[in-house]
Amino acid sequence: MANLIIKPTSGGSLILQDEGGTAAHTIDASGNHTLSGTTNNLGTVTGGIIDNAPAGVTTKCFGFSAYLSSGMTLNNGTWTEVSATWTERWDTDSKFNATNGRFTPTVQGIYLCGFTAEIDEPDDNELLIATVRKNGTIDAANTYAYNAVRFSNTNGTAGATSSSLIQLDTDDYVSMWAYQNGGGNDPLNVNSTEFWAIYQGQV
Repeated sequence: MANLIIKPTSGGSLILQDEGGTAAHTIDASGNHTLSGTTNNLGTVTGGIIDNAPAGVTTKCFGFSAYLSSGMTLNNGTWTEVSATWTERWDTDSKFNATNGRFTPTVQGIYLCGFTAEIDEPDDNELLIATVRKNGTIDAANTYAYNAVRFSNTNGTAGATSSSLIQLDTDDYVSMWAYQNGGGNDPLNVNSTEFWAIYQGQV
C-alpha cells in the first residue's frame, strides 16, 4: 500500500479546522506543529521538542532517589564504593540497584547526579571526601561532584554534599564513593546519607 502524502505548498501551511472554521492543527512548511484550544494543547513541536508547552502538559520524571539504610563502614584512608543497603524513595524504571548502590540508566543522555554523605565524631583537621564516579573509574574524566570537608571541631557530625551533570551511555553506571582519614574505621550515617540522579535530556 502506497503512502498518503499531504504537504503544503512553499511558504504555506497544512491546516485542519474545527467546525467553526478555526485552525485546530497547523503544520507549517518546516514541519512545525501548532495545536490550538485548551484541550490537549501541546504547543509548538519542533523536532520532537515541545517549545511552548502550556499548563497541564507534563513530562514523566526519570531517575531515582535513595538513602542509606544500613551501615557502610569507611576504612581509614581508603576510598570505598558506598554499596551497603539503600532504601529507594522512588525509582521510576528500576534502574538503581539498592544492593550495590549503582545506577545504570539504559537511556543515553545527560543526568544530574548528587549525594549527601554524613559521618559522626570527626576530629579537628580530619577529612571526609565524597564523589560520584562513572563506571568506578578513578581519573579526572570519570570523577564528578567531588567535595571534601575538613573538620574544625571534635566529635561532631558533619557531611559533604555536591552534584554534577554527567553524560551517560546506555551501559554506563554511576555510584557514590567516600573517603575518611579519622584514624579508625567509621561508618557513614544511615538515613542522612543519600544518592540520586535525574535525567535532563540528550545532547
